[in-house]
Amino acid sequence: METTTTPLFHVLFFVLFLLGSAVAQPFIFDPINPLLNAGPAHNKPSYETSFTGLWKFVRNSSGVSAMHLAITKENKAILFDASNSGPSLLPLPAGNCRPDPTNKTNGEDCWAHAAEYDFVADQIRPLKVLTNPWCSSGGFAADGTLVQSGGFHEGATAVRYLKTCPTCDWIEYATQQILPDGSFIVVGGRREFSYEFIPAPGQSNPSNYKLPFLIETTDDEENNLYPFLHLSTDGNLFIFANNRSILLDPRTDTIVREFPPLKDGSHNYPASACSALLPLRLRSDTTAPIPAEVIICGGASHKSAALAAEKVFVPALRRCSRLTITKQKATWHTEVMPTPRVMGDMLLLPNADVLIVNGAAKGTSGWGWAESPNLEPLLYRPSSRRNERFKTLTPTTIPRMYHSTSAVLPDTSILVAGSNPNNRYNYTAQYPTEFRLERFYPPYLDPQLAVHRPRIVKDLAPSSVAYGASFQVVFDVPDLGLELGDVKVTMYAPPFTTHGFSMNQRLLILSTAELSAAGLGRWTVAVTAPPSGMVAPPGFYLLFVVNRAVPVPPESVCELWAANTLGPAPATARASCVSNPCSSAPLKGRAASPTHPSYPDDRLQAVVEIPLPAQSRVPAECSSLDPVEPPSGQSLSLIWKMASKKDRHAELDRHKKRKSIMHVWRPISTQSASNEVDHNRSDVQCQPPELHQNKPSGVSDKEIATQEDSAMGISMTLTTKNVSTSRDLSTASNSGGALEQEVMEGAVPVMNPTTGAELGSGDERHSVSVEVGASLIRFIKGKGGSMQKQIEGELGVKIVFPSSKEDSNITIEGTVESVTKASEKIASILEEAVKSPKLDYSHFISLPLALHPELVEKLNRFQNSIIGDATLSDDDDLEKESNDGSTDDEDNQSERQKVAVRLEVQDEKECVKVKINAMDHKSTTRASSLTDMGIDRSIFIKPKTFHLTVLMLKLWNNERIAAAAEVLQRISSKVQDALENRPVSIRLQGLMCMRGSPAKARAVYAPVKEIGGEGRLLRACQVIIDAYVEAGLVLEKDAQQALKLHATLMNARHRKRKGRRTKRDDSFDARHIFRVHGSEDWGEYHIPEVHLSQRFKFDESGYYHCCTSIPLPESMLID
Repeated sequence: METTTTPLFHVLFFVLFLLGSAVAQPFIFDPINPLLNAGPAHNKPSYETSFTGLWKFVRNSSGVSAMHLAITKENKAILFDASNSGPSLLPLPAGNCRPDPTNKTNGEDCWAHAAEYDFVADQIRPLKVLTNPWCSSGGFAADGTLVQSGGFHEGATAVRYLKTCPTCDWIEYATQQILPDGSFIVVGGRREFSYEFIPAPGQSNPSNYKLPFLIETTDDEENNLYPFLHLSTDGNLFIFANNRSILLDPRTDTIVREFPPLKDGSHNYPASACSALLPLRLRSDTTAPIPAEVIICGGASHKSAALAAEKVFVPALRRCSRLTITKQKATWHTEVMPTPRVMGDMLLLPNADVLIVNGAAKGTSGWGWAESPNLEPLLYRPSSRRNERFKTLTPTTIPRMYHSTSAVLPDTSILVAGSNPNNRYNYTAQYPTEFRLERFYPPYLDPQLAVHRPRIVKDLAPSSVAYGASFQVVFDVPDLGLELGDVKVTMYAPPFTTHGFSMNQRLLILSTAELSAAGLGRWTVAVTAPPSGMVAPPGFYLLFVVNRAVPVPPESVCELWAANTLGPAPATARASCVSNPCSSAPLKGRAASPTHPSYPDDRLQAVVEIPLPAQSRVPAECSSLDPVEPPSGQSLSLIWKMASKKDRHAELDRHKKRKSIMHVWRPISTQSASNEVDHNRSDVQCQPPELHQNKPSGVSDKEIATQEDSAMGISMTLTTKNVSTSRDLSTASNSGGALEQEVMEGAVPVMNPTTGAELGSGDERHSVSVEVGASLIRFIKGKGGSMQKQIEGELGVKIVFPSSKEDSNITIEGTVESVTKASEKIASILEEAVKSPKLDYSHFISLPLALHPELVEKLNRFQNSIIGDATLSDDDDLEKESNDGSTDDEDNQSERQKVAVRLEVQDEKECVKVKINAMDHKSTTRASSLTDMGIDRSIFIKPKTFHLTVLMLKLWNNERIAAAAEVLQRISSKVQDALENRPVSIRLQGLMCMRGSPAKARAVYAPVKEIGGEGRLLRACQVIIDAYVEAGLVLEKDAQQALKLHATLMNARHRKRKGRRTKRDDSFDARHIFRVHGSEDWGEYHIPEVHLSQRFKFDESGYYHCCTSIPLPESMLID
């Protein structure tokens, strides 16, 4: 008998060895960790191995860089990137180009930005995605459909559905989690301090649910984007943002509890730690509570992003912390990783270990904001003893930095992809855009352990189970003496992975009731399915059998459906689950689900399949890329919109990740015109002048002709006027913003430039007065007067510009024909000017703070303590702009004083003057030091103009100014409502750099915090912004600006200078200022009014000229 069975076993071992490779890590019972050790007694230790993993290069190019990654139930990997990173390496098939919303000339993008990778056949198929999914979120619905939401620009409010079939196709920084009923909740996102539920197809969310917790956890670097979401076993939602966490009941919109802060750093984007819900060990008693524990590893210091923007890369965090979220008084338990890590991925392995891979050892998330790639994966064994949990594995040779991803494959190996820390595809950077695909084989895939690997008998395996049901798994393994404690049966929910977080990832260790032999080397284990959707949301799971930490081989992994059994959906705008979540795996004897609180009818949604009988009805978002037409009745999914938010901030978010930008928002300043281009000063009248006011004699009221560009709001009206030949043109009167055709007395009629009708003689000298707006005059002048000279030379006219900045008219002198042509030329220049990014801001919406005398006094003391009383006076105009190309201020700028101090002492008899010249040691040192630091009086904000800026406006004519004033008055009640008819106050404390570091500061400001932290002020500001956007008074790029209220104290953009602008002018050394005033308490101040303010013009109080204003509540209104 022995001689016949031994060769059989040898053959069996050899066959199993060829089927797969595996390895196991020691399983050491931890008596202090009952959560992960609960289960059958007498467990044997895991199979030992010295194997530390193996990297295998599998494909040279994935076609697109994998910013996002998900593994479908069809054994396909879905890889996709932003659609605005430039051409990928994967073209779309002919005739399948997508409309390019960013390209107005070409209009088409013929490169794929998503791909389907068949990792079994090693084949790539391009997918076409219409809207930009950059930095989006996602998850698998109960029927296996990939439900993917948010993104950038036109994709910010999109929901995309990708059916997993052979021919299907398909709010940045938010996180998405499937709930017990199969619906999806989306939490957070850039400037989205709320959550909402993905609507059912054909529906939209009228509003979202405010979550002040997200406001509270936002710091100057944000550090709370892509919040970590984990569905607890009690149906509540764990939300972690920055360094704080709560448990939210999404059914009642209430916070169940807040957990202690996780100290010493930030952990969400851009600090980007990694997190997971540790494997859940289920119990035989399906009614007993199931503990749930969260782990968070790595991250960065609070200021890492600001420092990284200046190429200062600080080490990432090394800590791993665990929290049992089902405990009433839970506390964090922390341990130390072998190496620091930021931007790492955390994956749950089939044997209940945890793998940490990818990322960097220094810096933070962002374009070029990290260095020192962490090439070594870490194995974390949660059930081992505290000091034995980490194991460093075989390093890779490919840096996987920002925008890298990874996923557990059904064969238990790890697919690793992506990495692009560049704002576009870049193949020559220090860390180039990465297209190569790798597989990592963890230690349990040691070839020497293949003989211990169980193999599920697939024909006998269940394809779906109902909650709480018992079922059997039959598997083969040659091990003799197998015991119940040696076997684990696990269920794994494949996640959607991006930016270091695997959304919806879940591993369940099922309760095993009995192990019995079913023949030679064959075993049957009886297990119990999860008790409810709170423990296992409906959907497809990968089923594994693990023999002493060695999982099944590739051929034996099978899908398991945790079916939803909540019953039919109510007849409302939502559907509680997919109509038939297990259509590909029908259930038999579906059991009733346990009762649990239901979600409100208006807050439950799900994916519903829409039959499309012909390809012509397939929306472009989901259109097939295969040349063949899909079968009749092929189910594809449409794209629907989430909550109706405007995509105002999309361009800012691209701007945020540039290497040169420190903060996540682009500063807006009432003193400088744009972030990149210098602009001339301008003065624009706020009150529209009365037409024909102070009209000189001889002017006809008859309107002769009007040229109007309705789109840009430019109008030119001609009226006739008799003047003498000796008339001084500088005294010509303004006709209320019209273009006046001044016809000299006795002249023959002039030709109408629009109709050609005769108006006067072409030989006589005439003049035309044109109102263009002070902000547009410099476009007619041109750089160095070039445009003016060109018009005058080509057309034989003379252009006279106003001598007063209160005047917005120019005068054109010449013959009727030349004046007419010059007027037409100027009209075309103005049409282009109002579209130009070089057009200066003329007005802004402000919240005046200079109304508080005590604050003005503090600002004076602050400035005088730095510059000194003798060189800085409150009466000095510190806010005059001095940009390149401006001649008005620079030519009149006085030279720097050559004396440091001048004292005058006067008595009854004589006046004594004491002069301390520049040779004085103390004065020279101070002046020299300030000069070396780039500090002079011009970069300080004038205290009498201190304010908060809500919105910058370009109002180039009186009509737009009047319209802007009307908008503010019209929304007064809405602003009051946003403030809940209660006064709002702010606190100013400390200093921050808006751009750059203190050593090379570009602007220094006092952070603004609303007293009470309710977010009412931000909501009121958003009401104002929305109103101006809807009124068409905000240019597109300005509508996309982010709002971050800040009180600017110093700004290098305001520096007065002579000659050409140099790089040194753009910053100053503020380190000493931060040392002395870094914790300055500026005080608390009530916001009493909102102003429409005009730049460069000031009222008697010294504050910006007020065009109109609305009051804010002074005291609480009581009904």
